[in-house]
Amino acid sequence: MPLVGSYTSPDGMTIRMKQLTRMVQGVRIELDTELSDEALRRSPNGLWQKQALSFHFEDKNGKEIHSVNTRKAPHMESLLSKSSVPGAKPGQMHWSYTFEYLPQNEPYRFILDGYSVDETDGTSVTFQPSKLKTKPVLFQSYGDAIKLKDFTIESSQGKDVSNNEGTLHITGKLLNEFDGSDWQLKDSMGKVYSLTPRGGISVSQSNVMDWKSGLLLLEGGGVTEKWFQLRAEKLNNIPDILTLTRTVVNHRYTNVDWAIAIMEQKL
Repeated sequence: MPLVGSYTSPDGMTIRMKQLTRMVQGVRIELDTELSDEALRRSPNGLWQKQALSFHFEDKNGKEIHSVNTRKAPHMESLLSKSSVPGAKPGQMHWSYTFEYLPQNEPYRFILDGYSVDETDGTSVTFQPSKLKTKPVLFQSYGDAIKLKDFTIESSQGKDVSNNEGTLHITGKLLNEFDGSDWQLKDSMGKVYSLTPRGGISVSQSNVMDWKSGLLLLEGGGVTEKWFQLRAEKLNNIPDILTLTRTVVNHRYTNVDWAIAIMEQKL
């Protein structure tokens, strides 16, 4: 069944509904997205291909049927599979989602909740690692607030545990997504170290009525790790000065307002 409807977000993503297909194993929804020239400039060199959509379905009474990439808890979910393939030109993506169930012979709504896309960032903060424990430093960018709490040298988490890693201990509240973001440390001599994350991420439930604005919380990964960690391989000493930079942010947009009604007649 063809689906008709399109929407362009304030920050330059256009969504076009394409097709609904009912199969033995479930119901497939297909749609296309396209980024504007301005949005593409924020996501150069193929970063634009790293996207995610957030949406949900509601029945005619406003009751949730399914949610995809939501920060709502609890929520309904029956997504069987999804795929995203770049289109014929930069900024264009083809999407396919298969669900266990969607209603027939009664109306329901597709409601867009937001989307995320990798973009260049470049925000940085310079600090003295040895003083973080008594004087934490705040990193702020695109609505994210990350507190640098300590810097230590820890045993490697890789195959060679005899190696040491410079370990930045942090806490944080993120409006954006963490997965897909890229971090690095640079010392005073200009040497750059890529960072590997270690720890847990949960969703803040401080305001369940405004779940679209829910924050991700960076947490420790176990009893002995009370803070989230960013680890730098081959950094086996504590420099006098370091600069933390987020080179890529997985930018989450929730300033959207769009829904379409779907009514599939049973043959």
